[in-house]
Amino acid sequence: MPKYRMIWYFGVLTEIGRQMELLVLGWLLLEITNSPLQFGVFFFANNLPRPVFSIFTGLIADRFDRNKILWAGALINVISGIVVFALIYVESIVPYHIFIASWINGSCRAIEDPARRTGVLDIVGERRIVNALGIDNFSQVSGKIFGPLIGGAMLSWQGFKGAYITIAVIHLVTLIISTRISIPKQVLTLTPESVAKSVTSGMKYVFTNKMILTMFYVTILMNGLAFEAFNFIPEIGKNYLFLSPFLAFFLVSSHGTGQAIGALLISFTKNINRYGLWFFIGSVSILVVIILFSWSKVYILSIGLLFISGLGLSLFATMQSTIAMLYTPSDMRGRVMGLLSFCIGTGHLFALVIGWLAEMLGTPSALSLSAGIGLILIIPSIFVSPLGKKNYHDQIKPNQIT
Repeated sequence: MPKYRMIWYFGVLTEIGRQMELLVLGWLLLEITNSPLQFGVFFFANNLPRPVFSIFTGLIADRFDRNKILWAGALINVISGIVVFALIYVESIVPYHIFIASWINGSCRAIEDPARRTGVLDIVGERRIVNALGIDNFSQVSGKIFGPLIGGAMLSWQGFKGAYITIAVIHLVTLIISTRISIPKQVLTLTPESVAKSVTSGMKYVFTNKMILTMFYVTILMNGLAFEAFNFIPEIGKNYLFLSPFLAFFLVSSHGTGQAIGALLISFTKNINRYGLWFFIGSVSILVVIILFSWSKVYILSIGLLFISGLGLSLFATMQSTIAMLYTPSDMRGRVMGLLSFCIGTGHLFALVIGWLAEMLGTPSALSLSAGIGLILIIPSIFVSPLGKKNYHDQIKPNQIT
């Protein structure tokens, strides 16, 4: 499908540029400050736009041309990349510049994510959505594989200037591709509501749907207590495994490789049904691996553990989006995806807490403590919620699921 290929290319390059930008800026911040707390502030700034903007970007995805939304996000990335490169080139960059660049990076993702994800459904339809999201998830994790590898290689070979001019070029190519995307315009079946009423109706729907509500609960916990640990991989590599930028970024890439292979396996697997059960399996496996990785002193073992965590994340991410879309009426999907982005961003705000704990206790202790709390809070929901017990095809209509 040509339309799907273009939005897939856009997703691949966007994520490569995003991952390179976060890793290169994060390493630069560590070079300047060597502070886990400021490293946490860096990711806090990156994740702050999601809870602030995402509810409204979901509404925008429901009401406006999704092609133009993707183009706008790509354009902002290009402008930001050029400005940061200029600051690095004249050797005037300081930590607050890095925090602002991180915030812009996160803002673009908050704008783009609901429009791109719901655009995939508009293009492929419900029948092929699980496989399409598996492939789309692969496009996202491609960034986690190639972004660190390219970023680490350029940083080791050409320094921060060479690495960042590469980032700016990738953003520019992504902008060009965004002009070729053709998402079908959605047909609204309801009279347009006010912003407040639209957001409220989306929240009411979530709170009356136990499947979606449980998925949101686990999403907040995983993004706050688990996924922030992966942001600290470069810091673990630099300060505890004493690695070069390339070897430290290769650790990040191994996590992405596991996620990519998992996504490919999902995309070619037929008759997947127990979405909620697989969602929980992915969540628990990630938390267990984080605890083991936090205390690993062997580089090869760390690579293997992060690869396994990537497999778990592919289950989590694919089933998360599948649950959000299939258990939601078509005219509510953009709002639910926006609220999902809000939950993701809210969870990620724990980066500041983890950074503070890492400053006080050391990064390994902070990450293992965070993952342990996640296990304690998530495991009971497996037995209480219907999410892990019901098959999707046993249901009649999404808006009848409670």
